[in-house]
Amino acid sequence: MEGAPGGLLVEVRRGSYVESVHRVFACIGNEQGEVLAAFGDIDRVYPIRSLAKPFIALELVRSGAADALGLSDVELALTSGSHDGEERHVTAVRAFLAKAGASEDMLRCGPAMEGRVVVGPPVANNCSGKHAAVLALCRHLGFTSDDYIAAEHPVQRYLQERIRNGFGKNAREASEAIDGCGMPIFGASLHDVARTYAAFGVSQEPAAARVRAAITRQPGYAGGWNGNLDTRIITASEGAVLAKIGAEGLHADAVTGQGIGIALKVLDGNSRALPPALARLFVESIEGIALPQRDLAELAVPSVVNAAGARVGKIQSAV
Repeated sequence: MEGAPGGLLVEVRRGSYVESVHRVFACIGNEQGEVLAAFGDIDRVYPIRSLAKPFIALELVRSGAADALGLSDVELALTSGSHDGEERHVTAVRAFLAKAGASEDMLRCGPAMEGRVVVGPPVANNCSGKHAAVLALCRHLGFTSDDYIAAEHPVQRYLQERIRNGFGKNAREASEAIDGCGMPIFGASLHDVARTYAAFGVSQEPAAARVRAAITRQPGYAGGWNGNLDTRIITASEGAVLAKIGAEGLHADAVTGQGIGIALKVLDGNSRALPPALARLFVESIEGIALPQRDLAELAVPSVVNAAGARVGKIQSAV
């Protein structure tokens, strides 16, 4: 595999014009931490945002909460993903909260937003599955659910310690920030994220196998049914790639069975650059990812559409 010291470039074209250019840093690594390909600075640290979610699902299983509360693949997929707030998601999160002995008014993730516009209640927020999971952990571990998002709350200390350990020494020492949904989060480099996702993809631990299976069986609950990027990748690869988006242009992928992890960051935070960058990595840098050509083509060159839905341009990796 080859890398590029300056990162990957993704162009937004409108007609014959290159209207915008996004720079993407990326790391492809294995579970031992070896770098298989590097694109740009892979040691710079970013808040990992929603890339932490599959590891919260792991703690649901490891703690015994998943079994004690009768959680299904749907709840584990909701915990692991950033769902699109479709009606099926909202219904499923409400059922999840009921299993956790919680209610909608206990959610502290804030409403579902598009930009600065509120488009739904907190149960439709793309982090509501994660919040339901944390409330479930509170119930199982005997913690109060009051102010469960506070950094000093025992459930957050419980999760921070365990998830940081999984991301390695640098993550254990990283400073803390607050995620978009109000929970504390830490930083990690693309190198560390790639290694951690690589290990998650091949771990023989029963808890990891259970979470991987849940995501593979219920990809719609990990994302959505209306063109969601993560769901498209998981479904098209038949679970060979477990994809996870994060805010501000983050993405991580576990190539299951190969011990390979992928971590990307769009430097300007615009996630529209992710599909072409991912498609390029899948085709040029990683062997054995069997995504159908149609799906690869759609990822490689997404359309730019106007307000009326007409195609007026395209987004593509720059050569």
